[in-house]
Amino acid sequence: GKNEAIYLREIENFVVVDQTRGEVGPIVAFSSNGPQDLIVIRTSRGEFQVPLVQAFLKKIDFKAGKVHMDIPLGLLEEFE
Repeated sequence: GKNEAIYLREIENFVVVDQTRGEVGPIVAFSSNGPQDLIVIRTSRGEFQVPLVQAFLKKIDFKAGKVHMDIPLGLLEEFE
């Protein structure tokens, strides 16, 4: 819906911080696989698409410009 689009734009360029990996990289774009919104994270190893779902999302820190996530192993495989 419309609200999600605004919400996604608000977190563009925020840095994704993963619980186990630490800082992963900035959100540079958005995508969709149909049912899910995907964020595109730019890392030192390229760009990764990660579903922006409640299960992975821990906290959005608007002041710090960070998105805290718990991304399952395998989704950022080349980054490990």
